[in-house]
Amino acid sequence: MILLFATALALSPHGAAAWPTKGWPSSTPAAEGLDVSILDRLDAELANGKHGYVDGLLVIRHGRIVYEKKYRHDYKKLFEKAPDPIPGPYNYYDPGWYPYVDSDLHTMQSVSKSVTSALVGTRRSMNRAELVQKPQSPS
Repeated sequence: MILLFATALALSPHGAAAWPTKGWPSSTPAAEGLDVSILDRLDAELANGKHGYVDGLLVIRHGRIVYEKKYRHDYKKLFEKAPDPIPGPYNYYDPGWYPYVDSDLHTMQSVSKSVTSALVGTRRSMNRAELVQKPQSPS
């Protein structure tokens, strides 16, 4: 959900980023119109596990990375106390199947649908529906 929020913010019509690039330019929250104290509070909540086991927070504003944090969890230990202790590919608590252990890779689940619908909704709310109507890849 946090990635979704950050992605929607990146679509803001303010400012322009130099595209394409080999990496994201960075800036500060204040320079991009964000309150760093709010981001710091969210960071503290995520670090304390208030919102579950979040592994990272990335905020992109006006095409620039303005805030990035990573959170490490011992997923092997957490699996020992999981509600479903039976290992297997359909157990989302099992770190053997969902590569949260020793890797930054994560399974996508349905996040692609969520991000896509948020981007389409953001564009439509900006009265930019014509961008949604055009095919984005060659047929």
